[in-house]
Amino acid sequence: MKYTNILKMLLCGVMALSLFSCGDDKTDEPAGAFSFVSSNPADGATDVDFTLNSITITYSSSVYNFSRASFSITGGKAKLGNIKLGGTSLNIDVSGIEDGTTYTLNIPAGNVKNEKGVAADAVSITFTTAKRPDTSGVGHGTVPGMELGCKEIWHQVKVGFNLGNTLEACGDWNGCTEEGQETYWGNPMTTKAMVDAIKAAGFNAMRIPTRWYNHSEEALSIKEARTAKDITIKDRWLKRVKEVVDYCIDNDMYVILNSHHDQWYDRIDYDEFDEEVVYHKFEQMWTQIASFFAEYDQHLIFSGTNEVISYSGKDKDGNYIENWSTVTSKQSDYLNKLNQIFVDAVRSTGGNNAVRNLIVQPWACDMDKGIASLVVPEDKVEGRLSVEFHYYQPWDYASTGNSRYTWGSSSDQSEVDTKFDKLKKKWYDAGYGVVMGEYGACYKFKGSAPTEKELEDRRLFHEIVLKKAKEHGFPGFYWDNGGNCLDANGKLKCSGGNNGEVFALFDRHHNMKIVDNAALEGIMAGAATEYIK
Repeated sequence: MKYTNILKMLLCGVMALSLFSCGDDKTDEPAGAFSFVSSNPADGATDVDFTLNSITITYSSSVYNFSRASFSITGGKAKLGNIKLGGTSLNIDVSGIEDGTTYTLNIPAGNVKNEKGVAADAVSITFTTAKRPDTSGVGHGTVPGMELGCKEIWHQVKVGFNLGNTLEACGDWNGCTEEGQETYWGNPMTTKAMVDAIKAAGFNAMRIPTRWYNHSEEALSIKEARTAKDITIKDRWLKRVKEVVDYCIDNDMYVILNSHHDQWYDRIDYDEFDEEVVYHKFEQMWTQIASFFAEYDQHLIFSGTNEVISYSGKDKDGNYIENWSTVTSKQSDYLNKLNQIFVDAVRSTGGNNAVRNLIVQPWACDMDKGIASLVVPEDKVEGRLSVEFHYYQPWDYASTGNSRYTWGSSSDQSEVDTKFDKLKKKWYDAGYGVVMGEYGACYKFKGSAPTEKELEDRRLFHEIVLKKAKEHGFPGFYWDNGGNCLDANGKLKCSGGNNGEVFALFDRHHNMKIVDNAALEGIMAGAATEYIK
């Protein structure tokens, strides 16, 4: 009896272990069976984060293949993007998620299979996103992290840097692919190390020019974008822009994010132009951008456009001729409407965007045209709007043209004061912020190499323009368009119209080597200036 009892106990122990060895696995599931296990968000979930950009579906064994076309999502403006395999999981990109909205993801039966060809049953996941906090109409200091108004925020900027010819490069031209856009104009992909070097050089703010339309789910060309009903920015492009924004935010830098070279609205062609359609898509675009970045604090500032101009016909080869010199009342009314749509679209997304600092632009970002024709938009919140201008004056010195190589006389310097006095009186004294969103002089010289006089004038120009801007209350953002401009001896080889438009302070291809010491020294001398109180 004794040994029999021991044997019985051992058998019972083995049986007990076998019962519990699989943990939570479905022990009643036949070998080779394949079924849904869980999802994130879970079915029936409420208060889901409205910045959601992916849904994960997990199965009982590894997923082998699936039919992408069979997946669907309903609710609001949501759209499905890429679907990636990850062992037992499917990771589904989703865009257009909004606050306070119910969504249902459907995967029909038979459309997801394991390696043995066994198909899973249908999956239906329903979830509801949380509502944004209602912060409409609130003023300064009432939203944590958003305390600074349009003047206070700019007075935190020592000096700004433009990441030019990068995220706004290319378009839908021959040879330009979506994947190659960022490098199409000669710059490498932006890295954190590059941004670290810019911060280390003394810049504490970054303007990130960004083109959006050619990263749409609709795969729009410029012509199509002028007439298409909708524009939906791809989630992967929003995520790439976010990467670059975060490189700056992680460096405690202020960031201006704009719409730059979106020529479907910023180059008016009345032969291919429906204003109401353009207004609709412009609102869509900024609602998507603002929603995606809604949780960022006051370090992120949105800027509605860049340099909106018109065409004045075509040349003998059929290429459009850009008109920078004149603006009609019809054209200024159009831009004023865009500016108002931009402000309203951002504010409508709520949260931090209800009080975020925003920037609007005059025609061509030209100060004189702005003084004459810009109507600053109405805003629900006081003291959060700024006006942007660009400064490349005198043009014969700042541009690639070969007519002038020196600058710095007393009349040159007093001209800057005169122009900035007008800006201050028009906008700053009226309670708005004023931003010099781009400035600089193209690197050029008259002979085979720059003279000491030419380099000293170059240094002086960048110092004085920034110094006088800050004395009037405006921050300045230097226009750096990068490029690979070093010769075999490590010297800047680009000069004026001979080799294109060169504003590079750093060589982004070679570990951010400083290539324009004169301009950088001048910028940092001007950056030491205190803002007016």
